Amino acid sequence: MSNDLINAVNEQAKAMAVTWQLKTITDQAARRMRQPPPRKPICGFCSRDHPTTQCRNVPQKDKKAMAINKRVCILCCGRANHHPAKCGALRQRNVLCTRRECGRRIDLHHTTMCPLPEPTGHSSRPIEPNATSFQSKPNTETKNHEEIDEIDEMII
Repeated sequence: MSNDLINAVNEQAKAMAVTWQLKTITDQAARRMRQPPPRKPICGFCSRDHPTTQCRNVPQKDKKAMAINKRVCILCCGRANHHPAKCGALRQRNVLCTRRECGRRIDLHHTTMCPLPEPTGHSSRPIEPNATSFQSKPNTETKNHEEIDEIDEMII
């Protein structure tokens, strides 16, 4: 093949590649233009234009009771039209409260709905993922058997 023919094929391939890229960009822009604008967040507590997780109009201690009354999920702060076991917040562990007191009561809720006051001291440290809250008791079973054997010997 001649160099002129090879150059002509290469030039046409480059022009087709540029045309394809331009078409792709134009199609993406057209899809974005057809999409509706994103909805503004509406608070589930006070119905103002901020996310439910950022509401400062409702006292912290009243949020959980109000969430139940207004049908707001206490795990994700979204609408409560889903089963708690299927809530997306269970897969996003960073949004759930990790305070020891709430963990001991097995009280799952969003961090913004925690009824406890803000932690000030060392007593309300967050639960560490590797820490176990249930410590095993020392084995007292062998001690009890020894005591029973001693009592049996005293009786006999």
